[in-house]
Amino acid sequence: LTAMLGSEGKVVSPLAPKGMVRIKGELWVAKSASGRMDTGEEVTVVRQDGLKLIVRKSSPGDLEGTN
Repeated sequence: LTAMLGSEGKVVSPLAPKGMVRIKGELWVAKSASGRMDTGEEVTVVRQDGLKLIVRKSSPGDLEGTN
């Protein structure tokens, strides 16, 4: 299921380092690759470990067409 790689979503419960994110309308257990993240922060999926997603904070350059 590498389809989630690069997907963007939002934190719905703080990642410290594990919490929940919403991506494509679905809730996923996620682990932060870059420290604590609070509810509402935008994240990008960098890896998938079974049903757990590894995410990092989205940066403006992640959005398509803004490079």
